[in-house]
Amino acid sequence: MKKYLFIVLLWPYFALAQQTLKLTIGPEKEALSHAHYVYGTQKGTANEQGIITLKPIEGASLEITHLSSGYQLIGPEELKSALAAGELQLARGTGYQLQPVTVIALRPSKPQQELLPVGYYGAIAHDAGAFLLSNPVVAGIRKSGAYGVDPVLRGFKYDQINIILDDGHTALAACPNRMDPPASQIPMNMTGSVEILKGPHVLRYGNTTGGTIHFRSNPPEFSDHLAPMARVTIGYESNGEIVRSELMAGINSRNIQAQLFGTVSQGGSYTSGKGDEIPAAFYRQSAGARISAKPAGNQLLQINVFNNRARDTDFPSLPMDLRSDNTWMLNLRHELESKEQTFKALRTQVNASMVDHVMDNLTRLINSRTMDARTLAQTSFAGFRSEGEFSFGKGVMFAGIDARSETSSGERTRKMLMGPMAGKEFKDNIWQDAVVNRSGLFAEYRQSFGAYNFVGAMRLEYLSARAGKADDKFSSTYTQLDANQLFPSLSAGASRLLNPNFSVSLWLSRSMRGAGIAERYINFLPIGLDPYEIVGNPSLKPEVNHQADIELQYRNKGLFAVVSIFGTLLNDYISQEKTDMQPRLPSSPGVRQFRNIDRASMTGFEFQLKSKLPASLTAGLQMAYVRGQNLSLEEPLPEIAPLDARIFLHGSYAKGKLTPELSLRTVGKQSRISNNFGETETPGFTLVDLAVSYQIANSFYLKLSGTNLLNENYYEHLSRAMRVTTPPTPLYAPGRSLNVLLNYRLN
Repeated sequence: MKKYLFIVLLWPYFALAQQTLKLTIGPEKEALSHAHYVYGTQKGTANEQGIITLKPIEGASLEITHLSSGYQLIGPEELKSALAAGELQLARGTGYQLQPVTVIALRPSKPQQELLPVGYYGAIAHDAGAFLLSNPVVAGIRKSGAYGVDPVLRGFKYDQINIILDDGHTALAACPNRMDPPASQIPMNMTGSVEILKGPHVLRYGNTTGGTIHFRSNPPEFSDHLAPMARVTIGYESNGEIVRSELMAGINSRNIQAQLFGTVSQGGSYTSGKGDEIPAAFYRQSAGARISAKPAGNQLLQINVFNNRARDTDFPSLPMDLRSDNTWMLNLRHELESKEQTFKALRTQVNASMVDHVMDNLTRLINSRTMDARTLAQTSFAGFRSEGEFSFGKGVMFAGIDARSETSSGERTRKMLMGPMAGKEFKDNIWQDAVVNRSGLFAEYRQSFGAYNFVGAMRLEYLSARAGKADDKFSSTYTQLDANQLFPSLSAGASRLLNPNFSVSLWLSRSMRGAGIAERYINFLPIGLDPYEIVGNPSLKPEVNHQADIELQYRNKGLFAVVSIFGTLLNDYISQEKTDMQPRLPSSPGVRQFRNIDRASMTGFEFQLKSKLPASLTAGLQMAYVRGQNLSLEEPLPEIAPLDARIFLHGSYAKGKLTPELSLRTVGKQSRISNNFGETETPGFTLVDLAVSYQIANSFYLKLSGTNLLNENYYEHLSRAMRVTTPPTPLYAPGRSLNVLLNYRLN
């Protein structure tokens, strides 16, 4: 009896000797799986459910590092409360220990503080490419003032960057001039966050030489009882009379979540800073459904279907305007979670997308065109991806297979209006029914050793390409139209936590990318910076990028700072060079051909600083710079954005209900230009914006803002010159605009 009494009396001390703590992240309280922790002399990794086991140490702090939360230091008192509750909820942050990544939160479950202004603007954005410009690490190529911004990441563009939704879904641009880039098809009002994975270090989602922009949908939520959910957002911008709206409605139950969603946006011409009218009319709508189900406690089945439509959109920098764009995207995914010691999860999905695109110049003034031109183009994408997750002690491995098939077809009709050929009609086979198939094996392994974290990745990819209906002129240019290539890519990185506040990271990669459809099979069309016709090259070798990234990060309770420095050496870089081929149109100055450049380089840096100030204020600074060089020709690479710096001052008052923000953006002059591609220098500019958000009631949010308050007359370096004027003039950005946004949500 004395023995049992002794155990009962000492039981509280035994219980305290070892306690479990569940780590969760964000308002949705997702399990923070495989987070690394340091607690005194105790070190380890959370399991799949985010659970760690600690022996309490008086006065000790807990250090947590994870891709989603970054580095966070939990003080003794906060940790004591968390241990008593059995759960520690962490905020989302910028991770550093695995790959160089920037995360943009779009819309948290409960809008609050600094996430609110970003969240609801993102929900009604009709163009994801334009939304990405909120971070200076991403620049954008504009050919229209209001639609179809094509992202540029660290100087890499088009097929050099991978733009995906939920691990692998995408759509292909049907327009040769990319009026409809993949980013324009993303359903922004169902997107929860965006990961900008800088560099070619992440190989799980496909080969790339520039990086991956990964849009992630909000995770499904289930409820013990039947619960409705709804959200509506409307917005208005005075300059261009732009009206935007989005709607989501659905129900939650124990095992099923069903959602319907849609958006409508439209606008007209806007005025520049000096009052010139810029053609920018557009209309965009989307509608879709998402059903998530749990057929078993450890499984998730989800189907996503949505349709995007655009019509009558001005593209003053291109020979034609968008008449209609009709895109369908479908995704079916299955997730299986396991409690086995080694096998942890299997995630499989199949994707498909179809784009039907029509463009013409029939609404252009008759005295500004020599022909009537109309193009009907179609693309399709089909993909499969299956990835397993495995645990080996403190190591985690992701391994799987994927495959994707891309097809493009279309025809341009030209009816001559002037000269000796007046009245004659010609048809051009623009895409030659091209097909590019890719399949790959990939693996990524993560391992922690105390304050060190390592990651290694590999990918082996096979590519096949062919022209299903080759044009006679194109066929006579090349002896071989098909391509079959097999190439590997490798990446490795490590980070070191030097002290509770400071870390250093290094990544090294050798990545290879096979040329896409446009680079191989575009058939004498002016799709570049100038009126030169561009012809594809089926014989292109894979582009090779040798890249190093170094990142230094400092974080304490009131200050966060990170600087990233990168350098690349590119072999067989895919670009265009002038040839002596004869153009198809007499008005064209010549023909450029896609070719491999022996050597090129990209170097640059990004810097971010965020600090808490007195009076409930937060200040921040972001900047990015890239230098691109054609080492073979000893001249700058084209389409490289200049230095971009952003400063903001943000406040939070009335218990977070009132959030004012003042921001300033300064862009430097770009004098490093490629004369070979007809680039011209662009002047620098400075913009000032002001926004105030207010929570009117529990479910109502209002945002008032003014953009370009100084009415600066400016244009971006990557914006294409307008061809609707003679001679071409810059595509000036909007002048001052006053905007309002209202959101209501029920959940």
